[in-house]
Amino acid sequence: NISEVEAFIDTTKAEGGGDAAEDIVGGLHEATKLDWNARYNVLLHFADAPGHGRGWNCSLSDNYATDDAISVPTSRVANAPGYLRDLVSKKVYYHFIAVDKPKYTFETVGKIREAYVAAGKGGRFKEKQLGDLKAEDFSRRLVNEIVNSISMSIAHG
Repeated sequence: NISEVEAFIDTTKAEGGGDAAEDIVGGLHEATKLDWNARYNVLLHFADAPGHGRGWNCSLSDNYATDDAISVPTSRVANAPGYLRDLVSKKVYYHFIAVDKPKYTFETVGKIREAYVAAGKGGRFKEKQLGDLKAEDFSRRLVNEIVNSISMSIAHG
């Protein structure tokens, strides 16, 4: 139900942090633990900030710029290629959607794309830039992108 998804997105709030970078590698680790046994498996990654770590970050504030600074081992950048290979082996269609200013996610999406292509399924990785979103358009645009991404994945079966 699209209205329910929009209502859920409207009530979601971002909290925490302390720096601009996000724990994308930790999120990838969590994604590998999901049950990916459906006919079509789609990972939608909406991002408005880069991931932690050198080479993933366009010099926005990052309290965890090196793996040595990251206390949670599963969030270390060195683990990302393995997590991405795992998702590829599970036939996951990975859609990276840059929200707001794509220049902030440029390095991050490049690292993810590179690892996904290296794992042998480059066609299962798509990226899109939504650009700046007005608050009143946010949930509608996100829901539209969810529907479009899933439809595209099914069409490419």
